[in-house]
Amino acid sequence: MPNSVALKQDRRQILAPPRNCWRLSRAGRAALLTNADYFRRLADCMRRARHRILLIGWDLDAALVLDPHGSGPGALPLTQFLAALLDLRPGLEIRFLLWDRTVFYGGNRRSSAALHALSKRYPAFRYHFTPAPLACSHHAKLVAIDDGLAFVGGIDLAGDRWDRIDHPPSHPARTTPDGDAYGPTHDLQMLVAGPAAADLSAYAAQRWSEATGDPAPPAEPGPADWPDDLAPDFTDIPAGIARTLPQAAIREVETLNHDALAAARHCIYLEAQYLTASSIGDSLVRQLERPDGPEIVIVVTRTSHGMLEQFAMDNNRDRLLRRLAAADRWGRLRVYYPIVEDGDRRVEVKIHAKLVVIDDRLLRVGSSNLNNRSMAVDSECDLALEAAGEAHRERIRALRNRLIAEQLHQPAATVAAAFRRMTSVISVIEMLNGAGYLQPLEISPDGPDTPMPGTAVLDPNEPPTLGHLWCEVVPGGAHALLHFGAGEQQAAEGERE
Repeated sequence: MPNSVALKQDRRQILAPPRNCWRLSRAGRAALLTNADYFRRLADCMRRARHRILLIGWDLDAALVLDPHGSGPGALPLTQFLAALLDLRPGLEIRFLLWDRTVFYGGNRRSSAALHALSKRYPAFRYHFTPAPLACSHHAKLVAIDDGLAFVGGIDLAGDRWDRIDHPPSHPARTTPDGDAYGPTHDLQMLVAGPAAADLSAYAAQRWSEATGDPAPPAEPGPADWPDDLAPDFTDIPAGIARTLPQAAIREVETLNHDALAAARHCIYLEAQYLTASSIGDSLVRQLERPDGPEIVIVVTRTSHGMLEQFAMDNNRDRLLRRLAAADRWGRLRVYYPIVEDGDRRVEVKIHAKLVVIDDRLLRVGSSNLNNRSMAVDSECDLALEAAGEAHRERIRALRNRLIAEQLHQPAATVAAAFRRMTSVISVIEMLNGAGYLQPLEISPDGPDTPMPGTAVLDPNEPPTLGHLWCEVVPGGAHALLHFGAGEQQAAEGERE
């Protein structure tokens, strides 16, 4: 397997290709970045690209400014920034592969005119909007630079993703290119260098070739141009790439989630935009039912922004959380939503991150949510890092604790000191949460115990057919479809007779 190494397998190792990941290699260096820092680092790394930039995205705003507080090309709108890169490096090739979002999802071709103009001016820049199967999407968020660096996680180059790490209730830079202000948002992206970056680059090149029929331009392998002022969170750590690709019936993301959750012994820490997959609920219930099972800490958005999201995702999440609460005999479950304050006003922070941390053994970040769609019908790409020694374990603990410190608006040193006195993640959070930045998500024990109407369209657990959609959206559709099917069967039997 190119760019991959054969790592010794034992019963304790979670990452196991091809069962739950596509490739298992190593990240020479890796760093977890939040919103604004990601955009700034991306602009810097793209500026130093030598041969090739490959981008895969769910959405993209051509007018996005990556570094609104900078003074270099990153302070320009995205297409002007790309033009500056192409002027600076005539040998640079850039390819953008974007989901051709349907009108149902708001469409995403607003940027097509600007991208088309850029491609006319620079033949080295090409873009392609690729459709997805019925009711599915292309959801991965990946940027591969040359063959040495890659960013993977939950952040698209969309107009409403930038935010500071402290998520102030309002901020002048937290405005879309159209001038619309948006609220605090928390998201994550991993920067990796080394063989894992080369594997992600190979995946991006494969996706481009399959979507367009044209090979991706070559990129010469070479040393990673890692940012000079960025200390890595990890060095030389095993890294696995997990995918969901419905067209190829690939569900590595789902299998990795189940294997990872089942392996937990002390703590499962999740940051999740959506939490609706019944299979994930099954795995968490099994852990809660164990008398010696792990603590489970979940950080979610309290209220989704769109009406459809609130109806399907929030209600189905609450249904799943009722299951977890009923199984929590030993009081090891906590579900929080983050807030920030502006005087007497409390503002919810949108969680857009897709993070799983298992004990001090494994950290997974990527594009996949803990919903049905991400397990089965949306193309996804995640990166999981698994400890191969005490140094890696210490770094996973430190990174998890840093994320908890950010949610609590506490210095990382304060949280680290608390963990030196106690081992319970729940106890540390409750001790340091006096300001209430993490609010308990209260879920009524009463409520629907079946999926909300429309779930098969908005959050399907298998690629839907026209028949499924008919049953969901047409009143009496299930009865009509059954009647039609019976009629067809009778007709066929009549012909056979």
